[in-house]
Parts: sequence; C-alpha cells; structure tokens
Amino acid sequence: MTFVIELNNIGVSFLRSGNLDDAFDSFEVAVELMKQTTANKEQRAVRRRSVSQPLSVLRAKYEQGNTKLRGLDKECECFVSKAAIKLLEGVDLADDLWVSSILLFNLALSLHLMGLKRGKEVLLHKALKLYILSKNLIMQHLEEKEDKGVTRINTRLMTSILNNMGHISYELREYGASRAYFEGLTSMVAQWNARQRQNSEEFKGLLLNAIVLRQPPAAASA
Repeated sequence: MTFVIELNNIGVSFLRSGNLDDAFDSFEVAVELMKQTTANKEQRAVRRRSVSQPLSVLRAKYEQGNTKLRGLDKECECFVSKAAIKLLEGVDLADDLWVSSILLFNLALSLHLMGLKRGKEVLLHKALKLYILSKNLIMQHLEEKEDKGVTRINTRLMTSILNNMGHISYELREYGASRAYFEGLTSMVAQWNARQRQNSEEFKGLLLNAIVLRQPPAAASA
C-alpha cells in the first residue's frame, strides 16, 4: 500500500511548511486507507479508485510548491512536539498497529496545531482523542512484541504523545489529566540516552513542560 506511505509523507511536508489544512487532508486519507488494509481482496479495486482523486489533488498541490515555508500565525507559549513522522519506503504495512499509531499521531498533531492557531477548543478535543488512540495502539503493539520477547518501546514517539496530551489537557483546564500525562512524560524522558539529550531543544522543552505544567496555574488552584 504505497499510497499510505506517500500520503503520510506528503502530509509531513505540508505540516513542516505550516500548511495545516492540506496536512490534515493528507493524514486523514492515509488513515482511512489504512483502515481498509484488512478489507476483502475484492474490495481493493474500489479502494484504489476512491483514493486516486484525493491523492492526485494532494500530490499536485505538493508538486506545485504549495509547501513554501509560511510558519504558523501564532506560536503557543508552551512546548509542543511538532515533529511529524515520515514512513520509510518499504515499511512493513502488515505491522498495522505500529503504522496506524504513527498515522494517528500525525493526524492528531495537525488538529492540535490547527486548534492552537485558530483558538478552537473543539479541534483540541479531537486531537486529544486521536493521541489517546495512537498511544493505545502503541501499547497493543508492545504487548504483541512482548509475546515474542521484544520489550523495547519507541520512547521518542511516546514522549511526543504524552507531552502533547498533557499540553492539550492543560489548555483545556483538565489539570488532573495534564499532571498524569506529564508524570508519564517524566518517566519516558528519563529513558533518553546522553546522545538524545545533548544539545536537544526538544529535550529541554519536554523537561520544562513536565516541571512547569504539572501544576495548575495559581489562579486555578486558589
């Protein structure tokens, strides 16, 4: 299913350039297509036709240079993990839990940034639900790997998810949930090796969030 890879990676390019709407469209189609990977063989031809038009439109926008760097109109005060994840060519799409967790994270990230940019809490709520789904798929993936004797988890992806979940919960004034997410984040960051920590703005941002945003603002706790 190379469409899934191409759509995801086009979405990553859109997101990195600040083109959030087209990034969201790309990730959304990739997620829908991934959902259909378990469909019956006779449905595959229909699936190819259904995805060909949105893919061609998104590809055309990408090739026409619509990814020119614009930046976001409004930067949030707290650190958000904005690094969308590309899928490498040849990735095993049969590993559907892992691939789906990445697609959902990217889709959630696009909604997260759109919500911050436009000041719409409804988008943050949707993003939070998708982050939770992504996290749950990672845990299911880990459980399957543990049955095969593999216990390693991708700490970078999980820290990004926990940080962004904590940030959204804080923005939505759900301080109990935010604290729980940042406590989990602290444990994950502690697993980063020296090379990951060295000169890493991401590490500093994650650590600062875990310290500062773990507690509600003074006005809320008063």
